[in-house]
Amino acid sequence: MTRYVKKGEEVPWYKGLAAKIILPAIVGTAMFSNTNKALMPNYFHPPNEQKQVGYMAAEPATELEKRRVYPEQNKPKLESIIREADSESNIQKTQASNKQDSTEITTGDQIIYNRLEKYASKTLLNILSSQLILHTNEGVIKTRILKDTFPRIEDAYYTLMGVAAVESSGDPNAENPYGAYGLGQITKYALADYNQIVDQYHPELINRITGERIKLQKYTLEDMKDPEKNLIVMAMYLNHLEKVVGGPIVTILTSYSGNNDHHEIAIAYMKKEDDFAKKFRLLDKINGMLKEKEIYFNSNN
Repeated sequence: MTRYVKKGEEVPWYKGLAAKIILPAIVGTAMFSNTNKALMPNYFHPPNEQKQVGYMAAEPATELEKRRVYPEQNKPKLESIIREADSESNIQKTQASNKQDSTEITTGDQIIYNRLEKYASKTLLNILSSQLILHTNEGVIKTRILKDTFPRIEDAYYTLMGVAAVESSGDPNAENPYGAYGLGQITKYALADYNQIVDQYHPELINRITGERIKLQKYTLEDMKDPEKNLIVMAMYLNHLEKVVGGPIVTILTSYSGNNDHHEIAIAYMKKEDDFAKKFRLLDKINGMLKEKEIYFNSNN
């Protein structure tokens, strides 16, 4: 039988304890636990928990597919997420491109732009416009980083500037509690994949403008505090994901950020990165820096 409290009657303090304190505490803890897990970018990157595949197609395509980085049982779910992300991202990109010239640039955007212009711009231009040499069992492969995804160097450059902006706000000293470092927020998992690529393919970058030849080296997490080394790992790791994960850029970047299982967060990440990329284009025009960058963009597409 329900007993109603009369007006003015005093209720003992302990009778409201469960409703006011204990229950909200339990619910809040559960929500924080799920949210916290969802918001951790590539620090718990699923593909890297497993043995990585060779990243160039030196192996037969069928074998590459068998050893795909995602567990087979998650494949239908992942494909569904990717389809939704692709569809929504394309709509957002179309809408954003129609408003490109009216994109609002804030003081915060300008600060991030200035940092990346100082620490990332020249290095990324050199990396993305260079010829990538890979030594495989079947011979030497000559290509360009992210060539399949970005036929134009310009698009690769602004996208990766956007990634660095989202990941670190352009701060080369950025570090988080989960062990991600530098401009691209490189984790031990991404670095392990990069070092495996160096061991397996002995990659080199040949600058198409200066002719300088750089043999890529293995790095440590401490090295990721160096902006140039960090950006090399970021670009090579994204190139690795292009070969292993496949698909459009939305697939590659959601894999990079570790948000494959969280559709809304993956879309938010892509939207933010795309917004930053557009702002960098506008700021380059405003600051008159676009002409000098076009030398790299047109070096060899």
